Parts: sequence; structure tokens; C-alpha cells
Amino acid sequence: MIRAFVALELPANIRERLAMIRPAIPDARWVEADDMHLTLRFLGACQEPVLDDICERLADVTPGPLELIPSELGCFGHSHMRAVWIGIEKADALDHLRRHVERIAQNAGLEPDGRKYAPHITLARMTRAPSPSVARALGEQGRTRIPAFHVRTMTVLSSGRSRGGGPYRVEARYDLEPENKVHDQQT
Repeated sequence: MIRAFVALELPANIRERLAMIRPAIPDARWVEADDMHLTLRFLGACQEPVLDDICERLADVTPGPLELIPSELGCFGHSHMRAVWIGIEKADALDHLRRHVERIAQNAGLEPDGRKYAPHITLARMTRAPSPSVARALGEQGRTRIPAFHVRTMTVLSSGRSRGGGPYRVEARYDLEPENKVHDQQT
């Protein structure tokens, strides 16, 4: 079984800028710049033939480069926070790609992802940090300014059983530009 997900690969300069956002949050485990990505679909623990099928079907996806526009910082959790993220503004092209990836996953035999999709890039994970301290740290961070950027690569990543996911292994990489179509499936 391989624990995998489909993601958009962020440009190096954007990953570096995002890695500099580090509000003072106790016990936060910050995501390494090289592991930052935008998840399109978490696949979960997949049998190798299912993952191979998904990788093969993804090779035909060519939406062209996507422009992503970062928005505000936020966090997941209620009374205790579990993650800090930067949101990505909703865009028709991104939603279309995400729905296409969802159809591919279902056609390969996976159950529908029942969660509402909220495009974001995870910056840190924590174990039940108290909400007031996280809210205060995010407020002190102020309005984060990350410029709009283009993504040109989609990947299938796998993760081990480490806390917080990374480091990730690239199972397959796809160029989103039709004229440069490359499918590089790792072995």
C-alpha cells in the first residue's frame, strides 16, 4: 500500500517566500520549503495497481499553466489548532482541474472525497495548539503578501508514516502545458 496524493508543485521562489512566514506558535512543526505543495486530491493508502492506473490517467490532463492567487493565513481546528495554512483564492481553472482529478480517482476505484475542497498550502502542523495563542500569532503576522504565481507541474506524491507527511517521494510528475507534455513516472 502506498499513501499518496495528487498535488500542484509550487515554484521554488514561492516555496522560499512561504517558508519565511513563521508566526510565533509554540510547538509548531514547520513544513520544509521543498515539501510545500497544493493538494488536489488525497488518495489515501492505495494498492500499487490502483496508483499506477491513476498515474496513467493523469498523463492525459493538460489544462495549461494555472495562476494561483494566495490569500490570507488561516488554521484548521476549533478549540485547539492542528495546522496553519495560506489560502488560495478560488478559480474556475483550478476547480475544473480538481474535479477532473476527482473523476480520475473515482474511475480508478476510489471512493468520492466527501470533504469540501478548500485550496490551501499547509505551512505548519501542531498538536492541539490552543486557539487563542494561534489567533494572536496570526494576527501579529499581519497581512501576508505573496504575489500571484503560475504552476506548471502536477505531481503524484507519496508519504511515509512520519508526523506531518514529508518528506515526500515523487511517484509521477506531469507538465501541465500541452505543448511541453512530459510524463515522468518514477519506478
